Amino acid sequence: MISKLDLLIIDIDNTFIPHRTVDAGYRLFLKNFSQLYGKKLENGEYYTTSRAWSAAFRITAKEFLHLRLKKAPLTRLMMLTIAGFHLNLLYVFRGVINRFIRRMGSERIIRTWVKVVLNSRVKKDELYPGKDLIERSTDKRVLAIYEKIRKENPGMKVIAISQNFMIDKDPIKEILTIDELHSNRFVYNKEGLITGCRVSVQNGHDKRRIAERMVKKYKAKSIGVVVEDYDDLELLEMKNIALVMCSRKKQRFIRNKSVSIIYLE
Repeated sequence: MISKLDLLIIDIDNTFIPHRTVDAGYRLFLKNFSQLYGKKLENGEYYTTSRAWSAAFRITAKEFLHLRLKKAPLTRLMMLTIAGFHLNLLYVFRGVINRFIRRMGSERIIRTWVKVVLNSRVKKDELYPGKDLIERSTDKRVLAIYEKIRKENPGMKVIAISQNFMIDKDPIKEILTIDELHSNRFVYNKEGLITGCRVSVQNGHDKRRIAERMVKKYKAKSIGVVVEDYDDLELLEMKNIALVMCSRKKQRFIRNKSVSIIYLE
C-alpha cells in the first residue's frame, strides 16, 4: 500500500455507492407507477435496475386489482419511460465512442437528466434517499480500502469531484469524512420544488480543472486518484500521481508504470 499521500481525489457514484442518478431516475418512475395503483412509494430501498424492476413487479402483483389508469400519472410515466430509454441509449453510445473512437464527456446525458427532473416537477425531498439508506448501500469492500488509505495517511486531504446533482448538503460528505466535495447542484423554490440547476462538473476537463485547483490549494506533492468513469481518465494526465484506484479494465490507460494500483473489483 502506498503511504504519505498528500491528497486523494475520489468520485462517489459507481465507486463507493451505486449511481445515485440511476436510483433517482427509478425513484421518479416508481413514484408515478405506484400512483396508478393509488399507492405512495416507500423510501426504504436504494434502486438499481434489477431492484427497480423487482419493485414494479411486486407492486403489480400485490395491487393489480387497484389499477386505475389516471391521465396525470400515466402521462408522466410515459414521459419517464421515453426519457429512460433515451438516457440508456446515450449511456451505451457514449461507452462505445469512448471505447473505440475518442473521449466523449457526459454533457448530453446531464442535459437530458436535468430536463427529466424539471419536467417531472419533483420536490427535493422526493428525489434522493436519506443518509441512512445511502450509508447502508455503500460498497463495504471499497470503503475498507478507503479507510485503510486514510489510516496510513493521517494528514491527507480528501477531495470528491462528482457529476451527481446535490440538493442542499450531500450526506456522502459526512459518511466518508470528505474535506471538500465539488458537484453539480439542483436549486429549488421555497415550496421545495426543483426549478433549475447549476452545472460545474460535466466532463473530464471540468474534473481535471477542479483537481488541479485543489492540488495547488493544498500544495500536494503525492496524489492518489480514483478512476471509475472515462471522464476520470483526465486525472491521469496530472503530475505527481502516486496511486490509482481503478477497475482492471481501466489499467490500460495508466501510462506511468511507476504508480501504485489498487483494483476496485
